[in-house]
Amino acid sequence: MTTKTVYQCDASGWYLGQTEAHESPLEPGVFHIPAGCVDVEPPAADDPARPRWVAGSWVLQVPPAQTSQSPAEVLAAFLAANPAVSALINGASPTSSEAGSS
Repeated sequence: MTTKTVYQCDASGWYLGQTEAHESPLEPGVFHIPAGCVDVEPPAADDPARPRWVAGSWVLQVPPAQTSQSPAEVLAAFLAANPAVSALINGASPTSSEAGSS
């Protein structure tokens, strides 16, 4: 079976690496390209830029900074900023000022 190299992207288009597409046993010359892959080789990139597949072509972009907060910390910050939601989760009825009504 014939294969060809294809290039895997994540859901946001960031290049992850290369993999193989296999030729269809029923359609010679037709390759089964895995989901999230393209058959156009990405350009070389210097840090911090990385290849990203956008609207049918590769662009070099700097990825957004990763958050170092744990999911529990993100939730705690959200609940602190939204006391009405916190009250609902804790089984209490939110006050009119917490619910945003006047």
